[in-house]
Amino acid sequence: MDVVVIFNGLGNQMSQYAYYLAKKKVNPNTKVIFDIMSKHNRYGYDLERAFGIEVNKTLLIKVLQIIYVLSRKFRLFKSVGVRTIYEPLNYDYTPLLMQKGPWGINYYVGGWHSEKNFMNVPDEVKKAFMFREQPNEDRFNEWLQVIRGDNSSVSVHIRRGDYMNIEPTGYYQLNGVATLDYYHEAIDYIRQYVDTPHFYVFSNDLDWCKEQFGVENFFYIECNQGVNSWRDMYLMSECHYHINANSTFSWWGAWLCKFEDSITVCPERFIRNVVTKDFYPERWHKIKSC
Repeated sequence: MDVVVIFNGLGNQMSQYAYYLAKKKVNPNTKVIFDIMSKHNRYGYDLERAFGIEVNKTLLIKVLQIIYVLSRKFRLFKSVGVRTIYEPLNYDYTPLLMQKGPWGINYYVGGWHSEKNFMNVPDEVKKAFMFREQPNEDRFNEWLQVIRGDNSSVSVHIRRGDYMNIEPTGYYQLNGVATLDYYHEAIDYIRQYVDTPHFYVFSNDLDWCKEQFGVENFFYIECNQGVNSWRDMYLMSECHYHINANSTFSWWGAWLCKFEDSITVCPERFIRNVVTKDFYPERWHKIKSC
């Protein structure tokens, strides 16, 4: 039995669920399931909130959760075929891991962010990640209609806040990648290809963004807070062009874009001082920023 572990924020959860869908396709005769078996961001399990993907709640899942915790915390059960299989730390695509796991219970722990992991099921992934409509959210729907009617729309994702933390959180590896210089270069690149682009800014520090970029052709999305933060990704995906942070959140916002002539700009690396050659699709324009 292969179990894909779902954890962390929405972008991570989506990559892990996409990996689960791909693994099911590659291993049709193997029991492949997914479930929450580790900590998430402060808003919890976002796949159901954004896409209606429900968590499994069977007795089997409860037992697997207990086995997972005991095997991780106390290193139990390894001798009877319970093991944890990890993705490489640089997120390199590893096709061998997609094959049927060894006998026993195999917990697959990783981000699985390379699109190479799920290119055998792109239609299934896009179908799974169809955002829930928000009929009673007037301000959100106003922005949705504005962006849908704007052929020059550019999403700009600027991740500050938690990305400015230092050890031991681990976010210090993400800070210093998508710098202010990176954003200026990315904006200049978009302006080479788009006449009078309109930049829609999504950030957890909009006040800082306003100070840096002003208001001329820049629009700041402030209606998606707290448990509704996932709606920023919805609006990003509706933009025609994209300037990403080193973030799985904007990675998916750009990947779900429906425009064939879309341009996506991203940092060359996802993690500072780590070569992540498979993290971004080859078709995206990469800017060296650190």
